[in-house]
Amino acid sequence: MSAIRNACVARGTTAGPAPASVYTVAAATVFLLKDVHVTGTAGSSNAVHPYLSASGSGGSQRLPDIPLDSNGLGSWSGWLAMNAGDQLYFGAVTGGVQYWVSGAVLPYNPPTI
Repeated sequence: MSAIRNACVARGTTAGPAPASVYTVAAATVFLLKDVHVTGTAGSSNAVHPYLSASGSGGSQRLPDIPLDSNGLGSWSGWLAMNAGDQLYFGAVTGGVQYWVSGAVLPYNPPTI
């Protein structure tokens, strides 16, 4: 069995405060979300709102906000399993967000829930 390796799966900048999809879990895999690092681009205090959207169910879940000082760095660390087709979104109070998302992508075909 190979060891679980972490990798950056998404990085970039959102255009504005509206929620934007930043990562979709590929088919036949499960993603273990472990770290999110964000920086605001608005030049003022901000808060990033991470959301998860479940594939096929239409349901979504908001993770705890990540508060930011003026153009400051914020982060979230944890262990959260996401199934194939699930999406990660970032929204903000004002302006866009620079982001870096890492975790482990593993081959898996989860049961239908």
